Amino acid sequence: MAEEERIEFDEDIKRRNRRNTYIFVAAIVIVVLAAIVSALLINKYVITSYEIDGVSMYPTLYGATYDEDGNKVIGDYVYLNKAKKSYSYGDVIVFVADTLSDGTQVKYVKRVIGTPGDVVELKGDKVYVNDKELKEEYINQEEAPHYDDLKITVPEGSYFVLGDNRNHSTDSRFKWEDNDHCIKQEVIIGKAFIIKHASGKISFIKKVK
Repeated sequence: MAEEERIEFDEDIKRRNRRNTYIFVAAIVIVVLAAIVSALLINKYVITSYEIDGVSMYPTLYGATYDEDGNKVIGDYVYLNKAKKSYSYGDVIVFVADTLSDGTQVKYVKRVIGTPGDVVELKGDKVYVNDKELKEEYINQEEAPHYDDLKITVPEGSYFVLGDNRNHSTDSRFKWEDNDHCIKQEVIIGKAFIIKHASGKISFIKKVK
C-alpha cells in the first residue's frame, strides 16, 4: 500500500472511530434522559412514596420517632398507586388535609371506612357501615376505642376515613373545614399498597374484608 493510501486509510478509520464514539455517547445520554423523564412521570402520575410520621396508623404503620438526643429515627414508608381513582372499604390512602399559607401541604394517611353513599355510624366502641358492625382486626387492640356518637351519609365524591390507632388519630370524626367529616376525592394522592419498613423489610398491605 502506498504511503498516501495508508495515511488516508488510517484517517478513515479514525473518522469512523470518532463517529462511533459520538453515537455511543449520544445513545447513553438518550437512555439516561429517558430514564430520568420516565422516573419523573411515574413519580408524578403512577407511583410515589410517602414517609409515615406519627402514630395514627399504628399498628399497621410505624411513624418516625425521635431518640433521647432529638435525632429522628426513620419509620415506615409506603408506596402509593396514584393512578387509582376510586377507593374501597379498607384501603389505606394518603391525602392532603390542609395547605398552609406558605403553600406547604399537610398530608395524612388513614383507612377508608365509608365510600360514597354509605351510612357510617360511630357508637360506644363500635363502627357500623350500612347498619353492619365492622370487625376491625387491623386497629390498635391495646386500647379500646371510644367514640362520640356520630351518624353520617357519605356524600358523592367523598370518603369517610379513620386512623387504625383510634384514640390517637385526627380523622373523619372531626368536622374539617368545608368537608362535613369526609374527605373529597380530589385531595387524595393515592392508595398505599407496599410498606417499606424501617427494618428494610418490604411487605404488601393486606386487603381487608
